[in-house]
Amino acid sequence: MEPKPTAAGVIPLLLPCKRTIYMTYYEDVKNASKLSEDVKNSGEVDYVLVDAQYVVDGFQIAVAVNRAIESQKIHLMDTKSLPTEVLYNLSPSTNISGGLKKHGVSPDTTRIVLVAFKPPSKRVLSIVEGQLISSLEGLRKKADEKILQKYYKPRNR
Repeated sequence: MEPKPTAAGVIPLLLPCKRTIYMTYYEDVKNASKLSEDVKNSGEVDYVLVDAQYVVDGFQIAVAVNRAIESQKIHLMDTKSLPTEVLYNLSPSTNISGGLKKHGVSPDTTRIVLVAFKPPSKRVLSIVEGQLISSLEGLRKKADEKILQKYYKPRNR
């Protein structure tokens, strides 16, 4: 069961690593091109923008964030920052650049999950111009099964 969102539509989630993350889900994103450029030009940030096209459930993101935080604690990250480590951990392959391209925001992105590593400020919450959805259930509803099968290549057992 998904935690209750705050009045601002932020969904807090306590991870096994004893850190809380804060997720917000946006649809009909209008400024993906600008966000894509901003991410490339930004320094260290306390959030990550995930292209929701390859995400079916917030649990996927929670696992990727937990793994990234644990890797950071023991100084064994495969990438240079926590946000990029999260994107890399969402990928089914070990190709870092491929994972960042698939799971990071691109100019064509229309659905985004913003994951903050600390309570997000109003400024952070306002960087995405789109419709804020108060639940992560929209991820599953909007998932394109053919795209997901092609990307993740699940096997029938």
